[in-house]
Amino acid sequence: MDLLQRRAWNENHKRLTDIIVKPEEHFQAIEQFLHHHALLHSSKMTNDGMVTLEDYVLADSDEGMLRNYPVSAPDTKNSIVWHLWHMARIEDMTMNLLESNGCLMNKPLFERQAALPNIGARKRSQDLC
Repeated sequence: MDLLQRRAWNENHKRLTDIIVKPEEHFQAIEQFLHHHALLHSSKMTNDGMVTLEDYVLADSDEGMLRNYPVSAPDTKNSIVWHLWHMARIEDMTMNLLESNGCLMNKPLFERQAALPNIGARKRSQDLC
């Protein structure tokens, strides 16, 4: 992802954050979300040739690097693999909440309330990759 693509990503994210709570822009928010979301996954998913964030991050990675801790910080011991798992889990839970009862396409997000189950954020260090 080059500098222009990163700037476009940031601007699109700001726009999505602004419109997602506006009932009159519900369908535009869905369209914006789906486009924005596609950039998080492998370009192999869409076959449109555009390099995605996943492609960029994993381009020169090997398993050893992915299983290491990306930074030395006293408050985390989570490997890159753990972060990828955690993001996939959050995405799966979120999409299940949004899609249940047709919420994603028919009902604005702010009208729906649901309790979130455990998302793995409090895992013990021995359970981490």
